[in-house]
Amino acid sequence: MGNEAKGRGYGKLVAICFFLAGIVWLLAPHDALVLHWRAFVLASFCGILVGSAEIISRYRDEPLQACFSPFGLIYVVINGALSLVALLFVFKYPLTFSVASDSLMAALAAGFGAAAVMRTKVAIIKGTDDKDISIGPDFVIRILLRTVDKNVDRFRAERRQAIVVKNLPKIRELGSFQNASEYLLGSLLAFQNLEEDLQQQLRAAFDDYDRKKLPDDLKYLAMGFVFLTLVGESHFESVLENAVQVRISSPSPSVLKP
Repeated sequence: MGNEAKGRGYGKLVAICFFLAGIVWLLAPHDALVLHWRAFVLASFCGILVGSAEIISRYRDEPLQACFSPFGLIYVVINGALSLVALLFVFKYPLTFSVASDSLMAALAAGFGAAAVMRTKVAIIKGTDDKDISIGPDFVIRILLRTVDKNVDRFRAERRQAIVVKNLPKIRELGSFQNASEYLLGSLLAFQNLEEDLQQQLRAAFDDYDRKKLPDDLKYLAMGFVFLTLVGESHFESVLENAVQVRISSPSPSVLKP
């Protein structure tokens, strides 16, 4: 069922790519496409970079997988298309845009400038719930990004659940919830550039769940998700396996007695 949903997601991506390519082909003067094709490629690449950076900044465990998910790619492609449209306007109105005479500068301005233009607010009005509502391109981008966020999060949640559930027996092997948290926190010392505040957040999350009156399996499950977010999918199993090996090889309390 999951694979079918992913297939439909990538099918939507292909359909959107063909649709956007057709729109650009119809709107763009063919002589401009031939004459400035390098500028169009560079502008779309810059727009793709901006879209990718937005998606990557929202997902900490595996940002690249989030970016290459169906809806992540849809957002990236749309950003690239917006940069192409911006470049078309630059070449269409050379008297208005001074960079039109320089293809390289025009491509950079359109590639990165389209993101700024699409986030402008023409006006702000009060809604029925007394909240501010922006009118303009920013409203469209926020709705689009919200939709992408929800679908990318669902895409990643399916994978994350499978990983944590698969490794739940290993987390149990670390002993009580408190012991397991100490083993996992200790394993973080292997990371040289892990921010101190993230480690403190992880300890605070473990302490919070330790105080709650919940079944142990629910606590272990929550521990797995928090730890996965911090260390990433590619390192989760190996770090957990090493923690289990340390736990198994540790001498029992009786051996430590004089």
